[in-house]
Amino acid sequence: MEEKQYKWMVCTRCVTFNQAPYIVDAMNGFTMQQTTFPFVCTIIDDASTDGEPEVIRQYLQEHFDLDDKSVVRNEETDDYVLCYARHKENRNCHFAVLWLKYNHYSRHKLIFPYEAEWKENSKYYAICEGDDYWTSPQKLQRQVLFLEQNDDYVMSYSQAAVRSGDDIVGLRKFKTCDFESIVCFNGITTLTVLFREELRKRYRDEIRPIAPGGWLMGDYPIWLYLSLKGKIHYIAEPLGVYRLQSESTSHSKDFQKSLRFAESVCQVRQFFLQYAERLTGTQNPGLRKKVAVENMKRVLSVYFTFHKIREANSYLKEHGGELSFLSLLPMRLRIFKHCMMKR
Repeated sequence: MEEKQYKWMVCTRCVTFNQAPYIVDAMNGFTMQQTTFPFVCTIIDDASTDGEPEVIRQYLQEHFDLDDKSVVRNEETDDYVLCYARHKENRNCHFAVLWLKYNHYSRHKLIFPYEAEWKENSKYYAICEGDDYWTSPQKLQRQVLFLEQNDDYVMSYSQAAVRSGDDIVGLRKFKTCDFESIVCFNGITTLTVLFREELRKRYRDEIRPIAPGGWLMGDYPIWLYLSLKGKIHYIAEPLGVYRLQSESTSHSKDFQKSLRFAESVCQVRQFFLQYAERLTGTQNPGLRKKVAVENMKRVLSVYFTFHKIREANSYLKEHGGELSFLSLLPMRLRIFKHCMMKR
């Protein structure tokens, strides 16, 4: 069978909202990419109110060829204003910017259909949100080359530096490349990934119809799905920067928001544990126990963080029956330690 011809080798998704101080770093990370193939970056601004739309427009005017009528495309609908253009110097780099006319997140309206044209005409898919950024000009080239040469691999990711304010404060260097490790601990930093677009489509068609609604993250379920479809490549050096924010979907100062996210992680783990068992036709009691322990630790960590010791002990009593005493002992000791600290 003749291989499909793609207009772009990679489509990178960048969804952003009120990230005016950071978005230039993200766009610089895109335009610095040195590749032997064309790639497109879909930047979707969800009706920001902090001046970010103007920052993106200014960046396009300064760095992109808006006079090339053979490439440039402008259109407007009831939902968005679109500008598609090619970089003045990096001729392999294309931007498809969509300024949404109203905030879709607050209306629970999906924005991903707007990027369908771009991702469905690309062989690979990458993600980098507006507050993160790439630091290696070879990021896309290295990952595409590896996947092109290794058909049994479905995804590539790398380490990531962690930035808080103006300082680099750490390094995310978790190597979790198989289903069992990912289902217990997600060590994959989203901004570093690149994976096969055809598998994202299969995930959409196969998993979404049977998955329960309400998951608060879109990346973790895909990593679990991909880990069941092939091997995952790990690059042991940072190719980008993860910006640590005080308030986000996964990190919040609000107890209820943090608890809901932790419970959503647990739901995703349980779903894919059962999905994996259906694929293989066998049960894995050992992994089931590990996941049960990790789920309990994930929820308890939220209680500990917010010093809700009574609730943590109640949760442990309610959900710990299926686990052995040895599994529960470290958790009980931690609760005891927190109780002593509060006296």
